[in-house]
Amino acid sequence: MRVQSAVLESYEEDGETAVLLDDQVLVLSPLAAFIVAAAGAGGVEVEDLHVALVAEFGAPPTDDPLAATRGAVETLIQTGALTEASPEPR
Repeated sequence: MRVQSAVLESYEEDGETAVLLDDQVLVLSPLAAFIVAAAGAGGVEVEDLHVALVAEFGAPPTDDPLAATRGAVETLIQTGALTEASPEPR
């Protein structure tokens, strides 16, 4: 799955990140803020995002770290901070 950011504006201060979506403002955790920034407007494959997350934060303490990344991405899709993107042309 490929995802992209749906954030219109973002503001960071003292390690906190607030993002403006169409009709709401969300305050994101550092992990969520990293995911949204990494996805950007151009989008990213979840597997590539997972590699970047592990490099930045280390592997989560779970049997299936990729599933943890997918779970975080799904949560951000549900909040509206991410949207599914079209696959990248080959």
